[in-house]
Amino acid sequence: MQLQTAHCEWPVDTEDQLRACLEALDENDEFAILSTGPQRYMQTAVQAEGFVIEKREGSEDTHFHARLAGEGSDGPRAVDCDEKRGWLARLFPIRSRPPAAHHVFAREEMVEVLVAYYLQQPSPAFVRWAEGY
Repeated sequence: MQLQTAHCEWPVDTEDQLRACLEALDENDEFAILSTGPQRYMQTAVQAEGFVIEKREGSEDTHFHARLAGEGSDGPRAVDCDEKRGWLARLFPIRSRPPAAHHVFAREEMVEVLVAYYLQQPSPAFVRWAEGY
């Protein structure tokens, strides 16, 4: 597979290499395209809140965008609790994503989705693919 970013393009030889490249994405290297051919690829782009993910499996008719799967995937997603948040926020989770952000993924989620594609495994259970852009 080939990996292309805003600054370079090269063959991906290992899962660790891919993970390192994806974890380094930021506003200076704002996208990555992992491809097996001109019309077969998965791509991600940096958004203010996280990452969007799309894939294409051939023609224009086989273009999909990733959405959060599961209950409430069409609405905002609660933030995971961590030590930095106060007890009130842990009891009443603050919504970290605006209602339209059901298609924005955290860095760890984005990496997991693209690594599964690289390994030719099914997408993780938290992803639902929807037609179009």
